[in-house]
Amino acid sequence: QPHFPGYPIFSFFAKCIYIISGSMGITFSLLGALSIYFIIYYSINILNLKINSTIGLFTASIIFLNPLMWLMSNRYMPDLMGLAFAIASFFYLINKKKNLLDVCIGFFLFGLLAGIRLSYLPFLFIPMGYHLILNKKKSILILWLLMGLLIWLVPLVLLTGFSDLWIMAMQHTSGHFKDYGG
Repeated sequence: QPHFPGYPIFSFFAKCIYIISGSMGITFSLLGALSIYFIIYYSINILNLKINSTIGLFTASIIFLNPLMWLMSNRYMPDLMGLAFAIASFFYLINKKKNLLDVCIGFFLFGLLAGIRLSYLPFLFIPMGYHLILNKKKSILILWLLMGLLIWLVPLVLLTGFSDLWIMAMQHTSGHFKDYGG
């Protein structure tokens, strides 16, 4: 049973790929491959490297050839996709251009990340807090965050019902910390 909220963004992408491929193995391998691609892409950009440089190629290779990445990319879990979204959000939140649109994209991806892998959110609390404290356009940032959250939360509420969703959230949260580990 997946942790709350049940990975709705991951499930949506998996369902779309499965409809086309008809294969669970291909579906999750493709999601894993795309996730590794974005992990490499945003890692290279965070480090401000060129992929065709020696250090850029080494960095990409070390990520791509990492056995843990290969194992995680074929699991029926959103761990790697969540990492890709977390790294992408981090990139936009720490971008040196100080562009408001980039920060907004970082907040939007944070909202989507909540629907992919909830446990990765704390890694972004510091850069998000920095922007919420120092940015004069807090309402715009919060609006982008809400858009990212509402994309997956509204369909989930409509399918489940708010009261049932609330009960499941409380039971899963309690169970995660008290009953079945986490």
